[in-house]
Amino acid sequence: MIDFAGHAKSSASRVRLTLVLMCLAGCTFIFGQDVNQAPSAAKPKSAGAGQVQRIYRQGMAALERRDLAAARAAFEKVVRLAPKSPEGHNSLGWVLLAQGEAQPAISHFRTALQFKPDFEQAHINLANALVATKDIDGAMAEGREAVRLAPKDSEAHRVLGRALSFQGDLQNATSELHRAAELEPGRADLHDELGSVLAQQSRLDDAAAEFQECVRLEPNLAACHLHLGVVYLQQKSMDEAASQLQAAAGLAPENAQTHFYLGKALEEKGERESAIEELRAALKLQPNLVEAHNELGFLLPTEQWLHSAE
Repeated sequence: MIDFAGHAKSSASRVRLTLVLMCLAGCTFIFGQDVNQAPSAAKPKSAGAGQVQRIYRQGMAALERRDLAAARAAFEKVVRLAPKSPEGHNSLGWVLLAQGEAQPAISHFRTALQFKPDFEQAHINLANALVATKDIDGAMAEGREAVRLAPKDSEAHRVLGRALSFQGDLQNATSELHRAAELEPGRADLHDELGSVLAQQSRLDDAAAEFQECVRLEPNLAACHLHLGVVYLQQKSMDEAASQLQAAAGLAPENAQTHFYLGKALEEKGERESAIEELRAALKLQPNLVEAHNELGFLLPTEQWLHSAE
């Protein structure tokens, strides 16, 4: 059935805005001194301080628009003008990570922490970046430090839970993800991730409850419907499985796995022709999907199956 562990790993690359658009208004940077601090009589205030603040806000506004290229350009200017700004390095690192450039992102997160060791958001972002590079031990260390610094931050518990799950410690991963969902119950992605870890432990009823909450909170999130549908499939609740998987296919028609599992549910319901149609759709999207080839082999006469495999 579905690789819930694989789902959790793939979702690690879909970094959410852990910056929480911080400092969008009235941000304080660290340039070696607080730019909001009154300058001394002997040393005039840095001529570039106000400019850096404006550029940083431009970068944050670009993030609100989901314009990563503009945000990156702004934050690159910030770190050039203010190389000791932890917020600048953290924000640039976040954009780099969102663009798939994990190693440069790690460098900026570490620089941010060099200037501000208790910067919990930088620890969280660094942990995410280390997960992306498969440095799970490093991610664990950063996740634990983030939880120590910010025990009521849902994202800190989430990133630690994710690292624990990759290490195979599903029990403690469940505890951390459950705590994350408790702290921020309105976040559908937390319920989805907790459900995935529960499903890995064959705790299907508990997993279904989390995926149901995910669907309730974000009915247009295809992953929630897909995962709930697969759990229903495992529980032999075929009508419910087909309903959820059809919803997932409608929301994300380009997902081959969704069509594959929908085909299986329809096959179990005795809807052979519709099942064949979904399996063919899965193979069109992902021709090397072995499971779909195998299912078609059961459903089609040999000649037709060979034609479908071409």
